[in-house]
Parts: sequence; C-alpha cells; structure tokens
Amino acid sequence: MGYLEKYFSKVSEDKRSKAAIAYLAGLDHVGSQHPQVADSIVKELRDQRSHLKLIASENYSSLAVQLAMGNLMTDKYAEGYAHHRFYAGCENVDTVEELATNELKSIFGCDHAYVQPHSGC
Repeated sequence: MGYLEKYFSKVSEDKRSKAAIAYLAGLDHVGSQHPQVADSIVKELRDQRSHLKLIASENYSSLAVQLAMGNLMTDKYAEGYAHHRFYAGCENVDTVEELATNELKSIFGCDHAYVQPHSGC
C-alpha cells in the first residue's frame, strides 16, 4: 500500500489536505522507482517532527515550499539577477523571483530583498 492510499484510509474526506495529497503522490512516484529513497524521505520527516535540531543551516521548510521546489524550474539554469541573466529564456524564473522579492519587501517593510538560494542555480 502506497503512502497516498494509507493517507486516504486514515483521513476522512472532509479533513484531507490538498498539499498532503500532492506531497504523498510525489512520494509514491519516487517510491515506485526507488523505494529506499522514498523510505529515507519519510524517515527524515519523522526525524524532523520528533527532534529539535539546533543547526541553523537545517531550518525546516513548509510543505508549500517543498512542493514549490519540486517542479520544472529545478532544471533551469538562471545564473545572475532577474532580467540580467547570463542566458536567455529565464522569464518565468524572473517572474517568480520578482514575486518573492516583492512579497518579502512588503512583509518586512524594506526597500530591497534578496531571495536567491545560497547554493545551486
């Protein structure tokens, strides 16, 4: 029985989360190709929910952030800044980066925000 099927059997329809369904469907897909990888992801989730880590670089991301990171943009090379990239064809990445920057500026009431990850492109 897959993770999604287990979720459906344990959670009533009116209490089901679309984010959880999306996450578990993705986990089932990974598990169909590499069961040990899916199991390791689930074990990491259990660890994160049961242990307090005092390592700043291991901050926990929300499920929404995890789902957003698991998309086609992970394959995109977008070195540089919005509208000033080293390669053409980054308009969609520019849009997302600008949305994130503007949201942070609004939240923190500041004039500038930097949202690019510290590693990876």
